[in-house]
Amino acid sequence: MALEIKNGVRMKGLTPQLVIGIVVAEGVFSHYGRDCVVTSLNDSEHMKGSKHYEGNGVDFRVRHLDGNDSDLKSDDLAMAKLIVSDLKDSLGQDFDVLLEGNHIHMEYDPKGA
Repeated sequence: MALEIKNGVRMKGLTPQLVIGIVVAEGVFSHYGRDCVVTSLNDSEHMKGSKHYEGNGVDFRVRHLDGNDSDLKSDDLAMAKLIVSDLKDSLGQDFDVLLEGNHIHMEYDPKGA
């Protein structure tokens, strides 16, 4: 399995912590026999205050998780929930990982001192 970066994704200004998180994510996706596809970093439109703009946010594709890179299906979402759970366990409390409809959002957001 591979780490893929969607065409047009801008990678300038990423924090080292996010890069480590992406490497961990690639391992989790690979564990399930799936490619890890980055669809957005600090590019595109995100909500105000988004960690994407700080170089601390990343989105991953989920529509391919059932083995078919077409429309989003319930099988994709079921696999995405497993991946989200594993990412949370692997990355710990300083990362937030959410299934946001058609993608997994992960951000480095340290808690406490």
